[in-house]
Amino acid sequence: MNRQQILLVIVGVLLLVKFGFGYINDKRVESKELLETKYNRYIKGKRLLDTESSIDERLNELNLSLEKAKEFYPIAVSAQDARLDVQRRINTLAEQSNLTVESVEWLSIEEGQPEKAIVDLRFIGEFDAMIKFHLMLEELGAWISVQEMGMNVRQQKVSRKRIGTARGSMLFEVFYIVDGR
Repeated sequence: MNRQQILLVIVGVLLLVKFGFGYINDKRVESKELLETKYNRYIKGKRLLDTESSIDERLNELNLSLEKAKEFYPIAVSAQDARLDVQRRINTLAEQSNLTVESVEWLSIEEGQPEKAIVDLRFIGEFDAMIKFHLMLEELGAWISVQEMGMNVRQQKVSRKRIGTARGSMLFEVFYIVDGR
């Protein structure tokens, strides 16, 4: 072989190396990247499967907590029904205590389980009736809690027969569960 043929064979081998092995190397890199992507997806999937059992456990705990909460809080089909029920109970207690309810205003409602609402109640009646009403509210349970109470007392007499007429307001928290099944 002459020198030109040897150089031509060397150039051919170099071209084969450059294009042949380069192509093979590119395919190897693509395969490696694809493999890494699939491996990362596998790891993420495995983590999800591992956390699925902990999510199920957490969901079971939450459901158990909700069932326990249902023992303590009033339950209604809708939030509107719950508020009406609470308002009926308040009006009934006020009537039993000889108080006149002037207004009931739902100030702040936080959705959740249980829902929490701040209620502003304005009333008028005898001072001792207001005390009786307050005690009756506290006896309803942990789902209602008086936060603030303010009143003005008029027509106080020195005798113990009449303490006076009270006009006031009561701010309390109410908790209830909406279970629209």
